[in-house]
Amino acid sequence: METHVHQGHHFYSPLFIVVAIFGIGRVNRTVYTPALRAAAAFAAIALCGSAQSEAASVAVNSSTTWYVGPDRNGTNTFTSPLAAFSSGQLKNGDTVLIDACTYTNDYNGASNNDLSAAVTIDAVASSSPHCIITDPWSGKYPDHPPMAVITLTMCVDPSQLCYWGVAKGEWNIDVGGVTINHIAFLNAFNLPGASNGAGLRVEMPSGTLTVNNSVFAHNQNGILGTTGGVVVLNNDEFWDNGLGGCYDQCTHQIYLSESQVTINNGYFHDMATTVTPYDSPPLMAGVGNQIKSRSPNTTIIHTRIYEGNSESSYKVDIPNGGNLLIQNSVIQQGPNTQQSRIIEIGAEGVKNPTSRLQIVGNTIINDFTGSTITLTQGVTTVTAQFNNNKLWGLTSATLSVGPVKLSDNIALTARPALDTSSPVR
Repeated sequence: METHVHQGHHFYSPLFIVVAIFGIGRVNRTVYTPALRAAAAFAAIALCGSAQSEAASVAVNSSTTWYVGPDRNGTNTFTSPLAAFSSGQLKNGDTVLIDACTYTNDYNGASNNDLSAAVTIDAVASSSPHCIITDPWSGKYPDHPPMAVITLTMCVDPSQLCYWGVAKGEWNIDVGGVTINHIAFLNAFNLPGASNGAGLRVEMPSGTLTVNNSVFAHNQNGILGTTGGVVVLNNDEFWDNGLGGCYDQCTHQIYLSESQVTINNGYFHDMATTVTPYDSPPLMAGVGNQIKSRSPNTTIIHTRIYEGNSESSYKVDIPNGGNLLIQNSVIQQGPNTQQSRIIEIGAEGVKNPTSRLQIVGNTIINDFTGSTITLTQGVTTVTAQFNNNKLWGLTSATLSVGPVKLSDNIALTARPALDTSSPVR
């Protein structure tokens, strides 16, 4: 437990107090009888006890570890994430350990599953006989770590008594300082006629959300955020998001507008190829972007972005400009793409201050047989640096549009193999 003591308070040991009292006696040449010495020692002990009480009174509350699972009971336990989030008991600095079970329709429209305390969340293996385990990878990675799965039931017929979707996200993040580990967010969708359902909805005005080793699949949007905080994604996997096609706007693997977006060792692949069952007539799914960021600062490093055989649009879309770094990553454009431009900057009007645009040290693979432009750069006041990239299926004549400096890029003679392993660990 961490104890913070305000300045101006001083606490002493009994020995120090006894020595101090006896020392004063010697200076004043006071003669101490045995009774007086005993009284002095007693007073020292009393003073120490008082000091310890005062120290306790100024100490901050210690953090608490909470446990969540279908059979959890007793102190510091909840039976579902919703029960924990809506309890009002979580506080900044707490840890929430969630049994690696499946939590279906764990949603309350009144509270929107808002998480308003800066907590650290992780999944732990469960021995509960009532724990339903869902493998997000369907057996592809048998040695994956324990994952808690958050999912919704999708209705085929609106008359059925099941959930029709979330108003925002399966979890909504209202405060900075939240860290999420080993959670899979599946099947998040909004009410019919809307496109804003998300595994995570980020609404914190400031601070940082960190998501580590988590999975987002089969959602309208994997993560959707529109506020001013910072989002950091480490070792996360996104696939089959973009569910539901386009209503007023398209859906994406991630769509963020925070002040800073950092993606490290991510894996984005295979946008959704199906539509939600309530679309009539069916809308084309998966036509959104793999990564869409309106942030003034976007960093993508050591990340794989594969279109596969899906029909997505831009692989990286920075529609309002802003500083951009894409480095040491692998980007693949598939044969069925709906957008021949791989990386787009400023397509919807440059609104963010922009001083640095760098696409360096990447491998970019084009499997589309039509006309392809690797980089379209609409920020006319900045020259993008497109350097030291390895290119396959691309020609120098169609590498870029706009102010771009090309240097030390290499045309590959053989198509590189794609690493399809999960980054989650």
